[in-house]
Amino acid sequence: MSKYYSTAEIAQCIELTVMTVTRRAKREGWPSRARSGKGGGKEYAFDGLPESVQTAILKAEAEKAPAIQIEDNKGPRLENLSDKKRATALARADLVALYTDHIDRATRGSKTDARAKFISAYQAGAWSRILEILGPNVSWKTIERWKLQLCKNKTVVAIADKRGIHNSSHSVMTDEHENILL
Repeated sequence: MSKYYSTAEIAQCIELTVMTVTRRAKREGWPSRARSGKGGGKEYAFDGLPESVQTAILKAEAEKAPAIQIEDNKGPRLENLSDKKRATALARADLVALYTDHIDRATRGSKTDARAKFISAYQAGAWSRILEILGPNVSWKTIERWKLQLCKNKTVVAIADKRGIHNSSHSVMTDEHENILL
């Protein structure tokens, strides 16, 4: 993962035009530096980007390069997750991005109402694909926990369901064990 991203890279991740990203960066005051090389432009520091953009970048990188690891290199890799667990992790990342975007748009002092409205909309099926994958039992506290895990580990694997992963490579019974028992 890069520490700096060009306007074009960010635009691709959040599915907007380069001009829209440039305007938003200027309006919101994203920290940047001059980009070297042909074409010039600006590069934006990952840590200075809004959380919704950071989440979108993490999600895009997870989809492009499935060999992303947790920083401590002890956890599972995205490529080793089952299709269901990978889909769940990506759906969680999508929900975090939607939630963060919704909360960022809330006016000061109305974050509590914004959280309640977001959860109500989610449970009512506003994002049916995500609801189908994750189910209705998701609270704003759960989403906040996922958001912290994403920010801390900088990978979607951090919010994957890890139950049973450590035992999946262990053989339950070898042929030798089977012969002894029979």
